[in-house]
Amino acid sequence: MKKNTLLIWLIILIIIGVSIGLYFWQKNQLKEEIGLGDETAIRLLIEEFGQKLKSVSLQAPQEIVAQSIEENYKDFVTPELLSLWQNNPSFAPGRITSSPWPERIEIDEIQKIDENNYLVKGRIIEITSVEAVEGGVAAEREVEITVEKVNGKWLISNLVLKPYSSKEEVGATEYRNSALGIRFEYPENFIPYLKDNEYLGDQPSRFVMGKDSTAPLNGNPYFVIMLSGVKGYYICPSLEDAKMSYSGSYEDIQKFIQEGKPIKMEDCEETTQTIDQVAENSAFHHLSPFGENPIIENLEINGQQARLIYSSDDGNNESELIVELKTPVFLNNNYWSFVVIHVSNDVSQQVMKTIIQSFNFI
Repeated sequence: MKKNTLLIWLIILIIIGVSIGLYFWQKNQLKEEIGLGDETAIRLLIEEFGQKLKSVSLQAPQEIVAQSIEENYKDFVTPELLSLWQNNPSFAPGRITSSPWPERIEIDEIQKIDENNYLVKGRIIEITSVEAVEGGVAAEREVEITVEKVNGKWLISNLVLKPYSSKEEVGATEYRNSALGIRFEYPENFIPYLKDNEYLGDQPSRFVMGKDSTAPLNGNPYFVIMLSGVKGYYICPSLEDAKMSYSGSYEDIQKFIQEGKPIKMEDCEETTQTIDQVAENSAFHHLSPFGENPIIENLEINGQQARLIYSSDDGNNESELIVELKTPVFLNNNYWSFVVIHVSNDVSQQVMKTIIQSFNFI
């Protein structure tokens, strides 16, 4: 009888022990499953957020950028971060130039900080129309993203952008022109092109990629800095067609008159070119530098009007940035209102991207 009682108690103790062990095992398994679910939700959040980056043009006027940030990012970030980006678009991720553009975020690592916070390390992948068809990467930029659980939902609470990286790991050099009151950076493998001895103030105005400062420009990437929007710009109505007019500098108008154009100097109105007139004259130049269908994009840089011109044609690698100066500058016996930076043979658009990102007034 006693043996049977002891056996029964032994069996009960074994059952209790197994039950307790099973309870804690299931609890640990549940924790692991919940953790796996969190990482899956965070991964999905980052990937969907990455798809929105190309829809936010950071060089548009601030009120338009703020609206675009609201429309595209509000479902992915905390209200505090959304407000910070809307008030300071320079802190926000997004599209800086037409090409390349941010296509996605590739996640490298997800680190758990605590129950309600994770750190995601990854790379913003940028592509051009070439990579869109053939595959590959035009540029990539490391990013660290903090994800926080807010009212049961995972949201991005902080995002830190690291410098651009490339296979060549090309650094940047500063261009600073005190006469124009501007500065920007350009790839360090570009050097002043001295063959034409072109200067603006005391700074060279043309730079070419390579080691030979007198190398031919045909085929080599290069950029040139110019001035436009000179005072003394004239608009002259046609004597034959009230809807038509001729425009240009004083010298241009005198040439038109010598050529027999139907205008009189006394009918001309002196004005200063607007930035849109400068952009249209360049975009639709008779030599068609940007192809048959140039695109003019409205930008704002440090509070000043700016325009970016580029081609919609595949294979055309020309682009041009026009920025309104804070104050017109007097050079070469004229006052100028705009600085123009034309970039040629820039296949990846990395040169123009570097210039736009770093452009500032001094």
